Amino acid sequence: MNNKMLIIILFFIFSSYSKADWTQTNGIFGGTANKMYSYENKIFVGTPSSGIYLSYDNGYSFVLRNNGLPELDITDFTSEGNAIYAGTRTSGVFKSTNEGLNWFAVNSGLTNLRISSLAVNGTKIFAANDSGIFRSTNSGFGWTSVNNNTSGYGFSSITSSLNTIFITGTYTGIFRSTDDGDNWDHVLESSTGIFKTIVSSDSNIFACGLLTGIRRSTDLGLTWTSLNFITSIVYSLGVNGSTVFAGIGGNSSNLYISTDNGNNWESSSDGLPNTDYTSVLSVLFNTSNLFVVLPEGVYKSTNTGQTWFNSSANIIASSISALYNFNNRIYAASYENGISYTNNNGSNWTDVNQDLSSPTVISIGSCDSVLFIGTYGGNYKSTNYGTNWIPSNLGLSGASTAFISNSGMILAGEYIPYKSTDYGQLWFPASSGFISGGGKIKDFTQIGNYTYSVNSNRLFLSPNFGVFWVELINPWFYSEVNALTSYQRYLYVGHGDSGIYRTDSLATSWTRINNGLTNKKIRALYTNSNKVFAGTQGGVFVTTNNGSNWHPLNNGLTNLYITSIISDASYLFAGTRGSGIWKIPLSEILTDIKANTNDPVTFYLYQNYPNPFNPVTNLEFGIPELGFVSLKVYNLLGKEVAVLVNEKLSPGIYKETFNGSNFASGVYFYRLVVSSSNPMEAGDFTDVKRMILLK
Repeated sequence: MNNKMLIIILFFIFSSYSKADWTQTNGIFGGTANKMYSYENKIFVGTPSSGIYLSYDNGYSFVLRNNGLPELDITDFTSEGNAIYAGTRTSGVFKSTNEGLNWFAVNSGLTNLRISSLAVNGTKIFAANDSGIFRSTNSGFGWTSVNNNTSGYGFSSITSSLNTIFITGTYTGIFRSTDDGDNWDHVLESSTGIFKTIVSSDSNIFACGLLTGIRRSTDLGLTWTSLNFITSIVYSLGVNGSTVFAGIGGNSSNLYISTDNGNNWESSSDGLPNTDYTSVLSVLFNTSNLFVVLPEGVYKSTNTGQTWFNSSANIIASSISALYNFNNRIYAASYENGISYTNNNGSNWTDVNQDLSSPTVISIGSCDSVLFIGTYGGNYKSTNYGTNWIPSNLGLSGASTAFISNSGMILAGEYIPYKSTDYGQLWFPASSGFISGGGKIKDFTQIGNYTYSVNSNRLFLSPNFGVFWVELINPWFYSEVNALTSYQRYLYVGHGDSGIYRTDSLATSWTRINNGLTNKKIRALYTNSNKVFAGTQGGVFVTTNNGSNWHPLNNGLTNLYITSIISDASYLFAGTRGSGIWKIPLSEILTDIKANTNDPVTFYLYQNYPNPFNPVTNLEFGIPELGFVSLKVYNLLGKEVAVLVNEKLSPGIYKETFNGSNFASGVYFYRLVVSSSNPMEAGDFTDVKRMILLK
């Protein structure tokens, strides 16, 4: 059902469903950062989901500095006088005059708050975003558009040198200004790709990007030379005098150094993660130290890049792909930092990545005492709880995205299921009746002897652990599915944009159960005792009545993008995208909340509003009991022209919109039919109303 808003107001005896707040666990350290910046010998790190970290000791340790920030996706920094400025992905520019202890917005005049880059020239501050270039002459308290003679949109990088400003980031190439942005000269066109980054050191200007290679100017941008470099795709640059660093990706050596202004290059990757799956995202010179940012975290060199060591202490910016409870430990898989575990409720995490060829781990499972993981470098198994890993790929076609085990057998999900009966020594297809074509398998679960598997748009059942599969009818065939779980006789399916569906073990009927879900982008489902937990892009929700009502469980969470959920005997753990793992005591999650809904006492269908309309109108209806609901639109001849609702719904008040953009002006009818159980029956309630589309 499109554009639907379920209006159910819940009144609680308690103001929260939890007596305690979530707290961030002490790890996993590392993860992706967008930008590093040096300010008065202090190092600022901006992350995509955890905000700002600050180091007072040249990167040996970091502390969070997010007070006053409404958004934690930090894109760039600059400084002017005693102030430092931070750009954000969607909330504009923020300023601090006390080294990041407090931040406040300075967005007056900015018509677009998606900041991609910041720079300073003298006392003037420049910001680049999707709408072009903006300039502030009063310490950020007012901004003016300065796009004269530019393409006016899509800029991603700014730098300044010797009173000259350079901008880039579009197919149109590089622009420069010698009068603080009043006028711009187009100094380099891009015929092969997009310039993404531009840096400067005195009169030397360097630019790189996607399919552009590295370009250099030694005369403040008047002329440009294409440098001889290993690849045309370069993600980052750093320059200090005649020393230049270039960061690339998809290569076992991902950082290169030139000590002669870019004429000759050699690898500078000793100590950096050595895989084909990582990229150098940012380079920073700070006095005698050099820093780079990779997806795995911050790395530091004290000898001009000859050797590197991890310098991510206290930075928690990892994206968690899976959580798993095994052998009294909670294991966490991440996209950037491999696999780790805690046996003390997250007080610290231990990395167990020895023998892994890729830092990207996407799934965890087990069979008896053997632990399995799926990585971008293939599948691995461990017989000593992760201390050592052995490849487990014989018979498989690629990395497994999900696991489930039963009686000494284990299933692994790829585009089809595979089975092993010898703890991963050999895998063979277990796909009889399984229809591929819906992407890789997202999840498995079990109800009794039934095993379930789901990919993006199909659900399958096997009564014999993969000997054969039967496809089950589902109501979401063309939508994305991300999660699957079960409790007692119910199966729960989580969707990427339409919430949660519940069915019985044979999927004979489906119910959409979104009451109380303020975010329907489901990323994880998990059951514990009589509770079902949903991880969404808007936090964690819990139900104790099989989904009839959901309650938010988000106190203390600073990042609401939840990717995975698990528990042990004491805590519920939630993995996030970009800010590690959080926990909350299970004993503090209340179970005696009483809810009173304002469900209607009778069926009704209101007149649409506005009426007449052009081109969108609103339709509201209410149902006092569970039923199969059909809401359809017909033209004056009685021909069906739109289906707005056609599914089982819980009691409540619903709003639907009808868009007549593609229809001719005239009279239309909308008809509501509610049936207690069977969509083919005539219906327990029927009503028809007229509306007028007037263009």
